[in-house]
This record gives sequence, C-alpha cells and structure tokens, in this order.
Amino acid sequence: MDSNFQNNNCPHCGGQIKFDPTAQALICQSCGQAATDEAAAIPTFDCPNCGAELSVIAGSRQSKCEFCGGSFVMLLDGDDCELTGEIPDNHKYIIPFTVSKEEYQRGVISWLASEKLTPTDAFKKIGIIKSEGRYIPHYYCIANFNGSYTASIGHNRIETYIEHVQQRDSKGNVRTVPMTRTRTVIDWHPFNSQIKGTATNLCEASKDIKKVAAQTHNATPEKWKLGIEHSSNGLYEPMNVAIDRKQAYDTKFTTGYSVLACDEPYSIVYDKGKIQNEIHRQIKKAAPGDHIRNINFQGNIIPDFFLVFRPSWMTVYSYEDKICFNTCDGSNANKHYGTRPVDKDSKRRLATLRTATIISVLVLIIGFIGTALTYDGVQAIFFVLMALGAIASLGTGIVFFVNYRALVSKGKQTNAETAKRYLNSPDLLFSRRSAKADPTL
Repeated sequence: MDSNFQNNNCPHCGGQIKFDPTAQALICQSCGQAATDEAAAIPTFDCPNCGAELSVIAGSRQSKCEFCGGSFVMLLDGDDCELTGEIPDNHKYIIPFTVSKEEYQRGVISWLASEKLTPTDAFKKIGIIKSEGRYIPHYYCIANFNGSYTASIGHNRIETYIEHVQQRDSKGNVRTVPMTRTRTVIDWHPFNSQIKGTATNLCEASKDIKKVAAQTHNATPEKWKLGIEHSSNGLYEPMNVAIDRKQAYDTKFTTGYSVLACDEPYSIVYDKGKIQNEIHRQIKKAAPGDHIRNINFQGNIIPDFFLVFRPSWMTVYSYEDKICFNTCDGSNANKHYGTRPVDKDSKRRLATLRTATIISVLVLIIGFIGTALTYDGVQAIFFVLMALGAIASLGTGIVFFVNYRALVSKGKQTNAETAKRYLNSPDLLFSRRSAKADPTL
C-alpha cells in the first residue's frame, strides 16, 4: 500500500486549514479565508512548513510534525487497512462534523456544571491534556436475502364451552349448575411462502474509546479513584450512526481532525445470528395469521460491506491528580459521556447518610414484622424496635435530604454561576494546559 500526506496549508497565507462544521467548508485558521478542496489535496512526504520528515501517528491516518507542530492527513492508494478486506472505495462513507469546536466546548462546560457533586473549584483547577475532533470507523453490513420459508401459522378462534360450577342457594343447599364460558384457542397449521428483503447490522471497527477509558482510569492514583464518576449519560457514546447523513468519503472532511484506524476485521459486522433474527422478524411481519412459530428460512443471503466514519469530539483532562475524559457526538452536542471529577468528601458523606437511612428502615421493617407475628413479651421488644426504627428513619431521612440539597443543589447553583464566565469564552478553560502527561499515547 502506497501512501503520502495531504497538505493542510492555506494557499493564501500558509496557515493551517481545517474543515469547518458550521460552514461545511475548508477554512484557514489564520486568515479565515476559504480554501478549495484541491488546495488540500497536494501530496507531500515532508512537512510543507519546515521540510522535516513526517511520521504517521500510531492508530490513525495522520502525521504531526515534531518540529513545527503541523498536522497532516494521510492519503492512501488502495485499501487503507488490511482489516477492511475488500471493501471498495465507493463503499466508504463519512458523516461530516456539524458540531463546531466552540459548540462542543460550551457543551463540556454546561455538562460539568450540571452534573451532581462536581467540585465547586473544578473550573479553576481543570487542565486540558488534549482536545480533538476524531472520526471513528464503523462497519455497516447490508445483507440482501431471497428465498422460501416454512412455519406454523396460528389463528385465534373464540370457543364456547360449558363449565359446571357449584353454587349455594338461599337455603344453603349446594347444587351444580352449567355455566357457558368462552375462551381463545389457537388453531395451528403448516405454512410456506417466499420472502426477500434486506437485513442490516452495524458495529464499531475501533476499540479506541475503550482504550481511552482504561488508560485514563489507570493513570489516576488508586487513592483518588473514589473522586471520579461516570457521566450521568454513561461512560460511552451510544452507537448512533446517522446513515442517512452519510457522504462519500472525502479527505476534505478530515482536514484538521484525527481519523482513527480500524483495529477489528470487517467480518465481525456479518453477525449471522443478528441477520437471522432480522430475517425472522420480517417473516413474522409479512406472514398471515395471529401467531407464528417454528420458522425455517432457506435461501440466499448476500452481504454487502461498508466503512462509515462517524464524527466524535473527545477531551482528556485533569483535575488535581485525577485524569478524566469526555466524548460527544460530532453531530449532536446535547449529550456528553465519559468520566468526571466529584467531591470525594461530599460523596462519602452522602453515602454514609444513605447507609444509615437504609439500616433505620430495615430496623423498622423487622420491628413491624416481629410485632405482627409474635405475642406477649417478645412482641413488646419488636414494638420497641419498630418505634426506634421509625424515629431513626425519619431523622436520618431528614438529615439526608437536607445534606443532599446543601451538597448537590447548592453545588450545582454555584457551578452554574461560575460556568457563565466560561460559556462566554470557552477558551479560558480549554487554553489552560495540564501538566499531566497524556495517558493515551
């Protein structure tokens, strides 16, 4: 496989050009002028800024000059990765960024301010280790199927029957009387037919985000890990790949962004179990009757494979000795994922109060059950337990509620006020570099 590098220099001033999600065009980061697609496609083996030799960044299609800091996208002849097999170029797509860097940064700030137990000094102490837009590869399989199937089809039928029940008359005599009842029964019969259609499956072709989660976790000293929690939205972004927004792969969209390499073979997307389940689902939808079972499909399944790059923003950052990360869909800034710092003392305090409340409630329950099931002197003991449990439950519950409001609600209010300054100028936070080494390298 032959390769060279895409020149990311502005033809007007020599500055770095980057794909702008808002303008959906290549824009120079220095002079602000638009660059043509052709200007970003000049191949080079050496850095066009200083002439130094370029080397590929591990796990990506990019190179960064160690001397001048310029970044460049690798252009490829033929297959870009042995793992992608024989996926043709016209089956490679990209979903361009629509969330700008500034929009993403404001989203991170709002996310930190809205999460519970975020330290009130977080915005003063957070340092950015790295923040970048990345294209994550996904495999997409469209399996065309055509064949016949056999199954058992069931039709509901209302059946009337007589049930003999015993009744007591006004004089207390018991007699058996017939009662007319109805019930639904299913009549099964064999069925066969033809069917054709498509079944799809999607999976990530890179394990990078799981590696980032593990690397940031391992980079935090053990004693500080209690002060880190997952985002309330979860640790990882859901696999929301907007296939309807895909465009033919073009390096202009990757200019200024990282492009992750595939580290999984394309064959993993052809999950025969999932494909068969989808075929069965479509058979159930198309078949007559009220019920279906014993489905057996016989026919041809022809899979077609695609490579789709999804946009994602990622930031690795530090708070004191804690290393965290944040990710966000590059086409939807509403939800943020990853890890975040929390106030360890407040977290421990709430956990202690929660445990005390649970123990009090258990004492109350034991006392209530014991009072109901025992007699005499033993019952009195359980009654005392129940009373103590009730008092303790009420007391610890009130204390927990008051502390929760003080620690969580007031903390959110404080962070929301602090965040206003950073929302007006996100660079105040994102230009603050961390002294911590990048654990993902």
